[in-house]
Amino acid sequence: MKHSMLLEKMMKRPLLLAVIATFAVAGCSSAPTSLVGPRGPDGPAGPVGVQGPVGATGAVGAPMAGPAGAVGPAGPAGIQGPVGATGARGIAVVGPAGEAGAAGPAGAQGAIGKTGAQGSSLAGPAGATGAAGPAGVQGVAGSTGAQGPTLVGPAGPAGRTGVAGAQGATGYSGAQGGTELGGVVGPTGRAGATGPQGPVGATGAQGPVGTAN
Repeated sequence: MKHSMLLEKMMKRPLLLAVIATFAVAGCSSAPTSLVGPRGPDGPAGPVGVQGPVGATGAVGAPMAGPAGAVGPAGPAGIQGPVGATGARGIAVVGPAGEAGAAGPAGAQGAIGKTGAQGSSLAGPAGATGAAGPAGVQGVAGSTGAQGPTLVGPAGPAGRTGVAGAQGATGYSGAQGGTELGGVVGPTGRAGATGPQGPVGATGAQGPVGTAN
């Protein structure tokens, strides 16, 4: 401890003298000159100081998980422990049914049994209708009945009247002849074209047929 204090005092004195000399030179000089001189040679290294006291223990650092180390080799198998007590009987659980197996080969046909007693007769359902037979011989023609009254049905509506044809062009008048001679009669004008025939009216409903008396 004493050596460290002595070393500090020895280092402070040259620094203090250098600062005082700097201010003295600056006060005496009138012209601005550089105060930094060339660096002198390094002095010899001083003796190694006595080791200082151990500092106080720092605060506990925050835990940080480092990377996982390599997996160590597997240890030898441990000794088998004693057999544990038998547990309580578990509940039987039926698993799902397995797939059906393949069908086995057909067995040999058994012997034919004895004929049983005849059962009672039961009427079955009616069969389908058979095909129609051929037509029978035509019977004798009956006598003609009395003639019934004639019934006239209502007249159907009249058809529409056709459009009148266009009038023909009027013929040219003949030139007037001289007074002494009769003039030639001009040709007769062409007759107008006949208009198209109107549509035929719908046929009226037929009246009811009379009944024979």
